[in-house]
Amino acid sequence: MQHFPKVFIKALFGILIMLLPVGVDALGVQPLVIEMKPKPGETVPFTINLIATEKTSEEVKIALYQPLQLPTGELSFRKPDPADFPEGQWVKLNRDNALVMPDGKVDVGGSVKIPLDAKGSHNIIVMIEPAAQKMGSMELRVRYAARLSIEVDAPGLRPTARVSDFEIVRGEKGEPVISIKAENTSLLDYLTSASVTIRDHHTKKLLERVDLRPEIGWRYQNTETRLMRGCMLHYYGSPKEALLPGEYDLRLF
Repeated sequence: MQHFPKVFIKALFGILIMLLPVGVDALGVQPLVIEMKPKPGETVPFTINLIATEKTSEEVKIALYQPLQLPTGELSFRKPDPADFPEGQWVKLNRDNALVMPDGKVDVGGSVKIPLDAKGSHNIIVMIEPAAQKMGSMELRVRYAARLSIEVDAPGLRPTARVSDFEIVRGEKGEPVISIKAENTSLLDYLTSASVTIRDHHTKKLLERVDLRPEIGWRYQNTETRLMRGCMLHYYGSPKEALLPGEYDLRLF
C-alpha cells in the first residue's frame, strides 16, 4: 500500500483496553480452552477429553506447542524452545499418544506446576493430532489445539500498549485506509477494541467514527480482539464517507 498523499493528520494517541475473562471431524476434543488462575508454586491438574465421533478408531499424537499471535490476530504454533518458552517445562502430560476406539473416549491428563516467580498471562498449547486422512491424491491433516490459559495474579499488574504507525495509506482500490499497530507491552493478555474519530481541523465538527480491527476481526465480525502478551496486532479500517483533500484531526481510542 502507498501513502495517501493529500490528507494531513494531526493525531492524538490513545487505545481502549478492556479486561475480560476471554473444530469434518472424526474426533471431538473438549474443552479447547482451559482457564487457570493459580498461585505461584501451585500445581494444577487438567483433563482433556477425546471422544470418537465416527465408527472408526483414531490414533492420535499429543504434544506441547508454543502459540504465536500474528499481526492479523491468527495463531501459529511451534515446538517449544526452553530458551525462549520456559512455560513448556511447566506442563507434564500423562501420555504422548492415544488410541480412541469407535464410540469410545480417552482422557488426556496432565498438570501445570507454576514457578514461584511466575506472574501474568501464559498460554500453552496441547496439540492433538490424528493420523492423516487420504482424500484421493490429497492428504488431509487436522490438528486440535487445546489452549491452557494461565493467569497468575501479582501486585502491580496492569495492561499497557505501545501504539505505532498511525497513518492513512492507500488501499488496493485507491481508498483511504487508516492503519495502526499496537504492541502489548504488559505481562497480561487482554481484549482490545479500537476506533478513530475524524474531525474537520478548522470547525472541529465530527465527520465520522471509523472502526479499526485486525484481519481476524473483520473476517469473523468481532469488534474485540484478544491481544496476547508480547505480541503486536495490525488494526485497520476505511472511512465510509469520502475524504476530500484537506486537513483533519484524527483521534485514536
